[in-house]
Amino acid sequence: MKKPLPDRISELKAHKDRLTVRLNALESKAKKEGRKRDTRCKIVVAGVVIAHMRKDHAFATWLLALLDGSSLRPHDREAIALLLSEFATLKAK
Repeated sequence: MKKPLPDRISELKAHKDRLTVRLNALESKAKKEGRKRDTRCKIVVAGVVIAHMRKDHAFATWLLALLDGSSLRPHDREAIALLLSEFATLKAK
């Protein structure tokens, strides 16, 4: 015999709630993995750029001018201050 309609409705609602929780967890995990991939990509590209700056002073000078002319937030400018000071002597040449 079939369960009464109100019981079937509440079972389906409970199942829907469990699925919603699982879906939210998977979406959150996908976003987190995407941010990790994005961060890793930025780290790799930055490493290549910095290595190239050390080999090619014209490129380093160009990039420093680009960074100086950009509207970096003070917090971001502070984060790259050491890098900028390493190559500051190139600007004088």
